[in-house]
Amino acid sequence: MKKIIYFIATLFGLFVADAAIAQCCAAGNPVGGDGSQDAMKKNQLSVFAAYRYSYSRDYYHLSQKEDIQNIEKSFYNYGSLSLSYGINWRFTLHSEMGYYFDKVQVVNLTGGQETIEAKGIGDMSLNLRYSLLPQKIVNENRLVFSLGGRFPVGQFNEVQDGVKIPVALQPSSGALKVNSSLFYSHKNEDAQIGWSAFAFFEWSNQINEGLIVYKYGNLFLLEATAFYPVKSSTVISLSSKAEFRSMDKKENDLGIESSGGMVLYIKPKIQLKIAHDLYLHTFGEVPVYKYVNGYQLTNLFAFQVGLRKSFSL
Repeated sequence: MKKIIYFIATLFGLFVADAAIAQCCAAGNPVGGDGSQDAMKKNQLSVFAAYRYSYSRDYYHLSQKEDIQNIEKSFYNYGSLSLSYGINWRFTLHSEMGYYFDKVQVVNLTGGQETIEAKGIGDMSLNLRYSLLPQKIVNENRLVFSLGGRFPVGQFNEVQDGVKIPVALQPSSGALKVNSSLFYSHKNEDAQIGWSAFAFFEWSNQINEGLIVYKYGNLFLLEATAFYPVKSSTVISLSSKAEFRSMDKKENDLGIESSGGMVLYIKPKIQLKIAHDLYLHTFGEVPVYKYVNGYQLTNLFAFQVGLRKSFSL
């Protein structure tokens, strides 16, 4: 009987849950897990270990909240490890791996609630960052271009009671994703407030796994940040982030109606210096406006905390 229940839940997940936008319950690693997009100095190594929690609950249709109870809630607990190494003052190599301690959906069925859960290794990210500005002005201005991808090295065939769980709950996205980004920051030594801007684009190839033919929609992010050093050991910042995602597609290049949309976030952040070259980073992420295609489960909030340590090699 349980296998029948999970089979029904899986079919439901394939047509509804997979359409969840933003970082609600999408497969693969959350975007920007290292907390920085900057380049490193020559022979400098930065290690960043982080924990992230995300919780999703409300259904939306276009920009309106809807009283739908198909999925009661969805959440994940995620850990990541990022390494950045300065090859020279122009080039920085960045990599990241992630692990889902759990990735959960509580589904409302006729006979009651059922919990679908997975855990395991996510995707691996690898990017090459290039500093576009002359070395003599990089202290006050940073302009960094990045090109790379996310590789589906983790679990994508997780099953529960003998039935494969929905794509959205798989730890790995199951797809190769190619991305590029542009990061700019500006802070004069005598100015109290600095600012930065970040643009990110990602394209995914098509998944062909048995009966699953699926292609994630293109992802485009824009983020603007103002930061203020309260004192030498503490920096506070406030970001606004816009996330745009085109419709996902299934076989025969057919668009999935309940997928894609636009979300605006507010993102407060604190950076605290604990010791020499050791920093604590923490931020929250709250959506303030959502516009989605069809009917979608959406993110309610997320937060992250991490430690960054730099070494000179």
